[in-house]
Amino acid sequence: MVVESDRTAQPQTGLNDLVQRAARRAENAPEGVLRDAFVAVPGLVSPLETDEHHVVFGRRGTGKTHLLRHLQAQQAAAGALTVYLDLRQVGIAGDVFSVRQENFSELATGLLIDVVEQIHAAVYEQVVSDTWSPYLTALSGALDALSAAATEIRVVGETELESQRESIRRDSRGSSLEVSAPPTPHITVRAESARERSRRSVQRRVDRGRETHHVLLGPLSAAFRALAAAVRPHRVWLLVDEWSALPLELQPLLADLLRRTMFATSGIVVKIGAIHGRSEFADVDAEHGSIGLELGADTAASLDLDDFLLFRNDTAMTVGFYSTLLCRHMTAMSSRAGHAGDQVDRLISSARSPAQLTKLLFATPAAFQALVLGAEGVPRDFLQIAGLAAAMAHNQPINVKQVNEATRNFFLRDKETRIPKLARPAFAQLMEQSVRQKSRIIPLRRSSESSDDVIEKLYDARVIHRVRQGLCLDAQHPTEMYDVYVIDAGAFLGLITAGKIRPVDDGLDPGARFADIGEIEARGRSFAALPRHWYRAPPRSRR
Repeated sequence: MVVESDRTAQPQTGLNDLVQRAARRAENAPEGVLRDAFVAVPGLVSPLETDEHHVVFGRRGTGKTHLLRHLQAQQAAAGALTVYLDLRQVGIAGDVFSVRQENFSELATGLLIDVVEQIHAAVYEQVVSDTWSPYLTALSGALDALSAAATEIRVVGETELESQRESIRRDSRGSSLEVSAPPTPHITVRAESARERSRRSVQRRVDRGRETHHVLLGPLSAAFRALAAAVRPHRVWLLVDEWSALPLELQPLLADLLRRTMFATSGIVVKIGAIHGRSEFADVDAEHGSIGLELGADTAASLDLDDFLLFRNDTAMTVGFYSTLLCRHMTAMSSRAGHAGDQVDRLISSARSPAQLTKLLFATPAAFQALVLGAEGVPRDFLQIAGLAAAMAHNQPINVKQVNEATRNFFLRDKETRIPKLARPAFAQLMEQSVRQKSRIIPLRRSSESSDDVIEKLYDARVIHRVRQGLCLDAQHPTEMYDVYVIDAGAFLGLITAGKIRPVDDGLDPGARFADIGEIEARGRSFAALPRHWYRAPPRSRR
């Protein structure tokens, strides 16, 4: 890690307080703040602005909601009818725990109907506005059709199979001997033997459950076609957020509903925000076919925010993105907090660029670089750590020590506590291995280790971060691919402070040189020497 001596601290009354408030509002900021604070990621927004259907993956905090809200505002300004759907507000709380019960079809039907009704309500709110008044007659008919079609949705699929087999086998043989005694002696010999053997085998098998599911949509497709026709030449944009909030068993059914209705209707564009490891878009059954969406076929190529926000090959882009993000959040909050004309407003106005504002906020460039490193590609974490560091600095510029302490505290309070209990032993072994190899770079075999449920849980908890996919690191096994992860920087700051380990340039410090594929491949020999499954996942609990 790069460490620089702090410049002479200068008072900056109000700026650090504004950073703290920007961090607190990052999760549930008003739409105006989200609009003003949006920073476009190069190479990401352009594909999403097309009329193709997309699924955008990303862990919590990477900005999926912010991105979808930006698309909503942008397309609405261009004249499209935009519908934003938050799946956290669909259904009832008990649905998550009831989907495996015998009333699955009833609950799934209710949830799908609720989704359609939410779309109906969102469209209705826009129809009554002045923007769509010229289309009122046509839209009213489409809304009536959509409302009626929602009652026709059904989910069926309960099956019962019973088989019985019986076999009986009998064999018989017999023998007898008869002797007559005096007064009339007579001997009669008759041989007869009898033996009977019977064997009966009965086998009975009963299977009850959900082997296949089907969604009966009725006239729903016609209702969406009527809606698209009513707004022509404009388009309908459906932006589905929090896909992973639905139970996994239900997600393929909703995906199938979208595919057979909105995806098949010209003039409707669908964008979905989801989380890897918590999303199921298809339920494949070899005998009965599959339901749901086929990513990359029914949709355009999926996009992953984690791939875009870890700028491992471009230091300037990384620093520029986060400095702009912080600047826009602070500016948006200041304009809505009544600070016009005071010292804070003058300080922000005097910074003619995001880079100049970061110079006012941070004691050295190394302090801001340490903040970028601690964020590990997650914008929400970046703002939260910045807020903690600003609170420690009070009215003085933020230095490296404060950023490191804030990063460590954020890891301990907000990341480590989210690690599932079953995944904690595996994370401890990853840490130990990282210390032994003197690098926080962790390669995992793509076919087995990287896709392991424990690794996915650690990745979802943001304590490990994927930086490369599909690399060949073992010359002896060129067909075996690896995914490369790094352990969160905050996990090591306590060991560094205690003097147990010392920081070195692992090629991932944004203050130094970023790692490229060649560097990782050069170290591949030592990585590939790790035994298969060198971390041991904990056994699953038995119930």
